[in-house]
Amino acid sequence: MDLVSLVQRNRECDQCVQSINQKFEISECYAKSAQFTSLLKIVGFSISDRHSGDGCAWLLRAAITAGLYPNVARGTPGKAELSFHRAPPAMIHPSSVVKNLMKKRPQFAEKELWAVFGHRMRTSQLFVHDVTVVSPKLLLLFGGPLTVRHQDGIVAVDNWIRVRASAKTAVLFKTCRAALDGVLREFIRDPSGSVEGSALLQIIVGIVVDPE
Repeated sequence: MDLVSLVQRNRECDQCVQSINQKFEISECYAKSAQFTSLLKIVGFSISDRHSGDGCAWLLRAAITAGLYPNVARGTPGKAELSFHRAPPAMIHPSSVVKNLMKKRPQFAEKELWAVFGHRMRTSQLFVHDVTVVSPKLLLLFGGPLTVRHQDGIVAVDNWIRVRASAKTAVLFKTCRAALDGVLREFIRDPSGSVEGSALLQIIVGIVVDPE
């Protein structure tokens, strides 16, 4: 076998391995999605047919955001590097499905995007694993304390995650956050109850699944 053929075969093998890794990552995502859906149903959140497809995906993103916060990173579309609060930047791991999505999908074409992640690990360099791109509104709903800067039209989460929003929108999110905290405290006090059918829950679900 000549050198050109050997190089070509090696490239094909690399592509094969990459394809297998991506399929494994996708199957793992489906498994985790099913697990999250099951847990949401156990604690009383109903995932109905109305919230199937993209709506269900956004509900799962909401659950992931709430669960992984404060593991938040800021990224720039087209680049696989993420920056953090009071920590050095790191690269999204090459096996991550998100790395390819950030380059190819039009919904990630904003000037700035936010993501939550599972952990960071240094091998050949510092990598971020288990990355999920999330909407700023999820950080407003499930993140840290909110500070509204009315004159600047900005809401700050934990004094570092800055989201542009009108004063009316900022007040709406603060009100929802306070009401949701009350509902969850009551649910913790009496786990036998259910939040299904709650008017507040329906409002929050509507905010979460709204693509805008």
